[in-house]
Amino acid sequence: MVRKEEELFEIVITWCQHCPETRKHNLPQLLKHVKLPLIDPIFFVRRVETHSLIRNNPDVFDLMMEARQYRTSGDIKEGPRIVPRQNALMHQVFVTVGGCNKDDRFISEISVLDFQHKTRATLCQMPSSQNSTRGLVNAGSDNQVSKTKWAEFACTAWKDNIVISGGKESKKEAWMFITSLRQWVQLASLNTARWRHRMTVCCGELYVVGGFDGLLRVESLEKYSERENVWVEKRHMREGVSSAAVCACSEMIYVIGGGPSVKVSTEKVQVVRSIKLPLSFRTLNKKMPMVTLLTL
Repeated sequence: MVRKEEELFEIVITWCQHCPETRKHNLPQLLKHVKLPLIDPIFFVRRVETHSLIRNNPDVFDLMMEARQYRTSGDIKEGPRIVPRQNALMHQVFVTVGGCNKDDRFISEISVLDFQHKTRATLCQMPSSQNSTRGLVNAGSDNQVSKTKWAEFACTAWKDNIVISGGKESKKEAWMFITSLRQWVQLASLNTARWRHRMTVCCGELYVVGGFDGLLRVESLEKYSERENVWVEKRHMREGVSSAAVCACSEMIYVIGGGPSVKVSTEKVQVVRSIKLPLSFRTLNKKMPMVTLLTL
């Protein structure tokens, strides 16, 4: 079982060094099985990049570039080399993100509750764009996030990472905490500033739903394009709502209730299909009509 990518890299290099003239040609193929983007940054710089078998082999340059882009520029791409290995040491945890304490002070930390080991620990601090360089923030540094209060933002888990967006002060900002690197990466900004909105994942895609822009309830949904690092605005809901309950199930996004205005809440359940289907309308019951939307 592979515990660390650094150990696997050392095994590959040791094997190649045993007979470098004949085995160096196998190095590019072997390195494809090493998750180079997930290697510790210091180890990558001191051991991987400087190794003679790496520097003198042009066939591994694409793999090295992929690792550099993933770590330093926030270029997030799909692929097996950026997915952490599943092993017996990994298990699910409960994560709490932001919020307020009993004194109404904003909490800047993200905590991990491990029910298996009955422990609680601080994972990182909330990001602050004022301390961001090229979209990256070291999660281990306390950057006084009170400068940017994350209030009424939205949060979800996506591909074993944490994604947050919007907020009363952060407005259009979107960030992803890459758990394998323990780093925040700033994503592209939302098209519409919003807070009291929701985020969800449907069919593996990341969505932002509804909210309030300071004047009106937001009707639009935005879908994140990972390949292009942009948010794409999709069709609008029948009724813009904020503070709704949102979940995804069976290729559909359910927007339950929410407020079309400050003092009024809706009884509607709006359903957004993630595949192209004819627009339809049906009633769940007398008190909870359901609207099905054509979108995506």
